Amino acid sequence: MIFEVLLNIIAAPFLFLFSAIPEINFNIPANIGLQLNNLFLMLKYFIPFSTVIQILSLSFAITNWRIIWNIANRIWDALPFT
Repeated sequence: MIFEVLLNIIAAPFLFLFSAIPEINFNIPANIGLQLNNLFLMLKYFIPFSTVIQILSLSFAITNWRIIWNIANRIWDALPFT
């Protein structure tokens, strides 16, 4: 209870400053899903996603292989009998 009073005293100036900030309202249109769907369909028309996915998958696989190989090398070098 005493701690709560101390926190209220400390927080009072900040709450006063924050109350001076005007309120922000966001209006999201109801058909935002349809608009995003149309955007993705347009991107699909211009960008060959099957090729992009293959390139990203290959890049991901190479990166993972390098990480696993470096971990294996680190463990192999740490073994005392090698």
